[in-house]
Amino acid sequence: MLISDHIPFFSVVMPVYNAENYLQRSISSVLSQSFRDFELIVINDGSTDNSLAIITGFDNTKIRLISQDNRGVSAARNLGIAMSRGQWVAFLDADDEWANGFLGSIFSAIGQYPASGVVYSMTATMMGSKIIHSRISKNKEPLAIDYFSFVLANGDEMNSSCAVIRRDVFDVAGVFPEGIKLGEDTDMWMRAAWITQVVHVPDVLVTVHADASGRKLMDFQEWVPYWVSTYNEWLHAGKIPPQQIKAALEYYQRFVFDRSLICAKKGLRLKACIGLRDVTKPIIVHKKVIIRTLAYIFLPKLMIESLRIIFK
Repeated sequence: MLISDHIPFFSVVMPVYNAENYLQRSISSVLSQSFRDFELIVINDGSTDNSLAIITGFDNTKIRLISQDNRGVSAARNLGIAMSRGQWVAFLDADDEWANGFLGSIFSAIGQYPASGVVYSMTATMMGSKIIHSRISKNKEPLAIDYFSFVLANGDEMNSSCAVIRRDVFDVAGVFPEGIKLGEDTDMWMRAAWITQVVHVPDVLVTVHADASGRKLMDFQEWVPYWVSTYNEWLHAGKIPPQQIKAALEYYQRFVFDRSLICAKKGLRLKACIGLRDVTKPIIVHKKVIIRTLAYIFLPKLMIESLRIIFK
């Protein structure tokens, strides 16, 4: 495909691996953006289904198709970053979609906060045709935030379909860790949030399709994510801003407790206990989370139901 001499404001990176059932929807959601100054870099990561044919079926000069042998989602995103020409790099998973005002809203927020290096919007999660998770923000305008403190207070984190990062941030923070199955995207957002200003756009402009992505409950042994080692590495190197250390630690503890609670609810009490054992730092998480987790591990179901009423 021919590449225009024009340097776009946004480079949109979409990794694709066997996404034939969703690609038409996701690519169309990018091409229908009201803000038009972008390129769409589609990385075909060794798909063996009909994905490649669907991509090439779009006759649009904004699309740049790059194919590689299957190397995983992080390698695909990193190749997209390396090939990007825009000032900012946006990400969209091949099974998710954007509202047509997504890039326009991000562009407006960048104009309001020109020092920002990361901007992201709110997300709705759907299972089939049903919305299973969506939040309403208290804020009406984009807001510069301390990322981890904001997430702990509001529960609205970045994901790989709503995050937009200024291209030069990767030069300092690095790119996505390759060969990692869990937490590779969180690892990227965390490092970026430690070196630059993060801005939150309080509008739901992204839809994550949970049924399409095939997400499932992992064995707890896989639940201690890669970004925990990055936290410790950056902490010991003195690279984390002091005001963000406590919130990042609390975020990790909340992560572990939440997943311990899921294990306990499913009757996987030993795995839940392993999770609690892995929290070696002082406990900062909310007492209700701790009580619920311990209850599911040690108490009969009848007592659990009573506690659920008390602590709901």
